[in-house]
Amino acid sequence: ESQIVSPNGTVLAKAKRTGEDVVFADIDLEEAKPTKILQHRRPEIYKLIADKPSERNYQKGAESVKVAVCQQVSNIEKTDAKLIVLPELIVNVDEISKHLTDNFVVASIRENNAHIGVLISKDGIIFRQKQLHKSNQHSWITDFGNELKTFDLPFGKLAIIVGEDSHYPETFRLAAYQNVEIVAVPFNVQNSWETEFGLLERSVENRFSIIAATRPNKNLSEYGKSMIATISKDFTLWTEWKTRPFDGNINFPIVKHGDNFDAEIYPANSENRFVSMGTDVVDGRAWWLLGDLTK
Repeated sequence: ESQIVSPNGTVLAKAKRTGEDVVFADIDLEEAKPTKILQHRRPEIYKLIADKPSERNYQKGAESVKVAVCQQVSNIEKTDAKLIVLPELIVNVDEISKHLTDNFVVASIRENNAHIGVLISKDGIIFRQKQLHKSNQHSWITDFGNELKTFDLPFGKLAIIVGEDSHYPETFRLAAYQNVEIVAVPFNVQNSWETEFGLLERSVENRFSIIAATRPNKNLSEYGKSMIATISKDFTLWTEWKTRPFDGNINFPIVKHGDNFDAEIYPANSENRFVSMGTDVVDGRAWWLLGDLTK
């Protein structure tokens, strides 16, 4: 099923599943021009992705854990999830802390001219991550972070990717190089590709789970909602598949969309990044060719 695909992910033409085929499509070159997103890239903070991978120092997380996305603080008490993610800029830290025991909430706050992702426990904010890239939605953001940091939760290593930082594949790759198993994304979805294609790809290409919470965007139908994507244990081509039969999809996430819902994720599945013999989907990349992305 070879395909011709537009820059926004729309399949313009698809070949037959079996046999030889030739397909045609008209393409609009205007769609391929660099966008404002590309203009806001931060090559200087991507340097890690062009470094030669070192021996992996991986600490295995939980086999499974319940997580949730919620629209409002009041929804927190309705779930027993260990990790809850709220949309960006919907937060009262003191109010959230009152609802927590041994669980955690990820949200984002405004502090002066910085947009900051925060991890909240019963004791208040225990971890902060500044937005890294310039925002088209929030022109007030002028104070940016210069690195993607991580936090060790009891059930897995966490990174928080804030707002429009979720548009950049390099941000997620930085998380993968640091052995992150769970990525929380408090954001505000604007385009269907973000939850229809983008975040799904980020999950499987880096072998981690993503919990992305947004305010509903009614213009985008089902793709204007929050989502949770996690990775299957069955992934490697030369080993036995135990939880599902092989259906031709080598690497596809387990995905759920909605507004307020729970789902199980599988942090420990991040241990295996080998899709075939000698091919690690993260460290097996041609890192020596990636230097131009950091300039």
